[in-house]
Amino acid sequence: NILPEWPVDEIASWIDGSLSQSNPPRLRVVVIAPRGGGKRSFTAAVTRKLGMSLLVVDAGAAEESNWARFFLHAQRQVFLDTAALAWTGEAAVRRQWPTNQTLFPLQFVLCEPGSEPAPISGAVDRQVRLPMPEASTRERLWRKSSAQAAKWPADEMRRLAKHHTVWPGDIERASHLGANTPQEA
Repeated sequence: NILPEWPVDEIASWIDGSLSQSNPPRLRVVVIAPRGGGKRSFTAAVTRKLGMSLLVVDAGAAEESNWARFFLHAQRQVFLDTAALAWTGEAAVRRQWPTNQTLFPLQFVLCEPGSEPAPISGAVDRQVRLPMPEASTRERLWRKSSAQAAKWPADEMRRLAKHHTVWPGDIERASHLGANTPQEA
C-alpha cells in the first residue's frame, strides 16, 4: 500500500542517481515515523521501485556480544541476494556499526522520532520523515481495512477520517480488533 503522501519516487530517484555514479557512495536512508507509521511499507515500496528485494533485520535479535558477527552476516546476505537491507529495532540505532566491514551500498534504518541514529563514517545519510496521511487517504485506508468498514455510511466514514488523525498501523489494529462501526473505530 503506497500512500500518496509518501516520497517514494523522490527517494527512489535519489538512490538510483546516487548509485549510478562512477564511484557510488554507500547510502543509508533513515525512515522516521511512529509505530504504525508505515516505515516497512514505505521502504518496501522504494525498493520495489528500484527493482530490488528487501531483507528486514531486527538488530535486537542479536545479543550485544554477537553484534559484529550478526552485522557481518546481514551484510553478506544482502550482497549474495542483491537485496537492500532494512534495520529495525532500537539496537540498530543504539549500537555502534562496525567500521571494519564493507557495507552493502543501500541500507535503511527504520526508527521512531527522537531515536534517529548518529551518522556513520563511509555512508551518506538521508532522513525521510513519513507524514501523517491526509483525511482522504485515511478514509481510503479505513474502507480497505475490512469488509465491514467498506459498508459504513460515507458521511460517517468521512467524519471519522477527518476528525481522527491516525497512522496506517492504527487503522489496521482497529480493524483486527473488530471495529464494526465508525463509532467503535
